[in-house]
Amino acid sequence: KELSMKALVGSGYGAEDRARMRKMKNVSGDTRVAQDSLLISQLRSGVIPESFIKRSTTLEYLDIDIRSYGIGDEQGCCLGSAILGMDSLRALIVEDNRLTSASVPHIIRSLNVTTLSLLDLSCNSVSNSGASAVADFLRKKTALAELRMNRCNLSDSDMPSICQAIRNNSDTALSHLQLNNNHIGPEGAKVIAKLLCADSCIIHTMDISWNKVGTEGAVPIAHAIQVNRSVTRLDL
Repeated sequence: KELSMKALVGSGYGAEDRARMRKMKNVSGDTRVAQDSLLISQLRSGVIPESFIKRSTTLEYLDIDIRSYGIGDEQGCCLGSAILGMDSLRALIVEDNRLTSASVPHIIRSLNVTTLSLLDLSCNSVSNSGASAVADFLRKKTALAELRMNRCNLSDSDMPSICQAIRNNSDTALSHLQLNNNHIGPEGAKVIAKLLCADSCIIHTMDISWNKVGTEGAVPIAHAIQVNRSVTRLDL
């Protein structure tokens, strides 16, 4: 039997299908806008134009994965301008791109707090102002569920702002945190232990291996795990 258009539009399947089509249209539009914005920023900055923002394969969301492109700070700032205000950006992976505090804060400030669920800054120099920018982002009500900051030159001095931002945010969605292969010592480990003791902590997996926590830092973390109710895996 032939279905009338009215019946098709009024059905639950039709509503879901229309919503999916709207998402696909938004992602396609966001991708084109980001690509154009990237080109404009590159030309204004005098850097060689390079299109490293590709169309999403998920259709409903945009995932930008440019790990190991080695884009550097100039292109990093252009990337920050390109993603500003993107409503469909779900994941940003900029691992191993020679980024420093000259570009990382600009990228972080451009992120949409309501949609981004994965941020990978690994193998870039994120310490100091970069870590402060990450902390500012974590203080907001965000959708971020996974944060990767491996090999980011993080030290004890970077831990208070990051951990306090997570601990004091009752609306945090962060459940996976990777901080391995940094320069975190006993004092930084003690700050992490306070985070794990907080009632607001919902972290499921944490990796702080290959740091410099030592016995002095490992003991308070071990004590924190005894009272923590969320962590299911801890690499120390």
